[in-house]
Amino acid sequence: MIVDTWRLGHEVPEEVAAGGKQVHEAVHRRVQTGRNRARRLHGEDGHRVARELGISPESLRGWYRQAKADRGEGQAGELTTAEHEELKRLRRQNAEQAKTIEVLRKAAVFFAKESDR
Repeated sequence: MIVDTWRLGHEVPEEVAAGGKQVHEAVHRRVQTGRNRARRLHGEDGHRVARELGISPESLRGWYRQAKADRGEGQAGELTTAEHEELKRLRRQNAEQAKTIEVLRKAAVFFAKESDR
């Protein structure tokens, strides 16, 4: 991701060199800045803008489509960024709950065997 930050024309901040959660947040902010800039410039020549940002024209088209969806102008059934984030959160929560259920199942089997002795 640091490469993407560099490609978007930003200097790598000191917190990126430090590592950890700060790296992710700093890189995410800079990538979002580049995406927002790309969305504003989309009316211009897409290939030129993509080249200027150091991304593929398809990435630029994807960002533009997502911006349209966020404004409510997307195609039917297209998710907004907020809906994507909620879907990711719910999938993560679902996976955690599935792991918890599996642990509880194994614990129930273990304790059932222990009580039979």
